[in-house]
Amino acid sequence: MNSLRVYAYSVHPQRTADSETAPYGGGIAINTKIRAALQEASTQSTIQRPIAVDLQVDPVTRTSEIRNLMLDFAFGTRTKADTAGRKFAADLSQAMDRRSYPCLFVVAASGEADQRSLTMWTFPKEEAFQFRGAAERPSIELLSDIFSRTSRLRKAALFEGKNRKTDFIGGKVFDFQTSSQSREVADFWIVRFLHGVLAVHGPTGTRHLARCLREAYEKTEGLDAKEQIYSAVIAVRQSRRPRWSLREFANQYLTGAAREAFVRAAPNQETLDSSFDFDRKTFDDTLNFRIFGLNTGVFVSSPLGEVGKSVTLSGTTEKVLRCEGTVVEEHLRTRHA
Repeated sequence: MNSLRVYAYSVHPQRTADSETAPYGGGIAINTKIRAALQEASTQSTIQRPIAVDLQVDPVTRTSEIRNLMLDFAFGTRTKADTAGRKFAADLSQAMDRRSYPCLFVVAASGEADQRSLTMWTFPKEEAFQFRGAAERPSIELLSDIFSRTSRLRKAALFEGKNRKTDFIGGKVFDFQTSSQSREVADFWIVRFLHGVLAVHGPTGTRHLARCLREAYEKTEGLDAKEQIYSAVIAVRQSRRPRWSLREFANQYLTGAAREAFVRAAPNQETLDSSFDFDRKTFDDTLNFRIFGLNTGVFVSSPLGEVGKSVTLSGTTEKVLRCEGTVVEEHLRTRHA
């Protein structure tokens, strides 16, 4: 697509600031170096598997303020783009608090015919030394007005489509901090600035996670793989991390055959890479028991929390189960529960 316009702003956190520092900037000339740098930033975001998000829109009119600004910037006149760019920067500053660094905010539109692509980036402000290697007297200078293109604090968002009601509602977000233990940090870019929600909602994503774990457990044969999957179940229930994707879960907790079986169990590639808020109640409701089949024909069904307590396993090549507790009820059935 052809580059249509690029705007850049210096933005400082305003949400909890003691004094106001208004964003400043505007439209910039698009030269070869700028175009190449933004293309590289887009490529890096794509490699990092962006998060699918949906804007929160009015259910009847299918509109939202930020979506209207996107359409003005991508399709509107220069005057509308100027207004939209300033509003983007002002909203971003109000979404940032003292945990955020001042940043360079860049918004760009490209397109062909009636198709448009709008991308937004934040590049955190940093300090660096500039070295001058003069033959007799080298020197260094502290540069403070620079912005990092590689910082893990950088963020991006991409929305594409035509100027119609069905487009610019769903997009992709790039954010290293979306899995932060702090909900405020995790939600800064997606919720406070974009007014968006994850495309895969918490209970749905959590059910996918539980079902993938169950299928992986059933289809792996080695004891080590099964123990690894069980350990992953316990770990994610105790984790303070609020947000996951199936792939992130697999990369953190599983290896070898266990990981392969888990990844194969995902419904599709998009689901594998979509982030969701982990919902422990949904997880427990979907996957709350571990069932053991013994060589005697006995089956033992145990709540996850009792394994290692009233239900214990010992042995290496062959697992031996021991269970102890007071019988409070019993039933006769035609088959195992």
